[in-house]
Amino acid sequence: MSRKQIDPLRPLDEHEREQLQQLCRSRRAPAAQAARARALLAVAAGQSYTKAATLVGLRVGDTVRGWVARFN
Repeated sequence: MSRKQIDPLRPLDEHEREQLQQLCRSRRAPAAQAARARALLAVAAGQSYTKAATLVGLRVGDTVRGWVARFN
């Protein structure tokens, strides 16, 4: 069972969403940045931290929780 999202991702504006999508598609951006962008977009789409973590190759959602907290 996944933990309740204590610090949910704030709503993204159109510019932020576009920038994150560009990072996901970029071949020049570092892989870690692309993974963070992919996880943030997944959380913005309603996925849990755990599912977003699995999407980018992590086992637990704690890392994604930290990314969300810093993004907010």
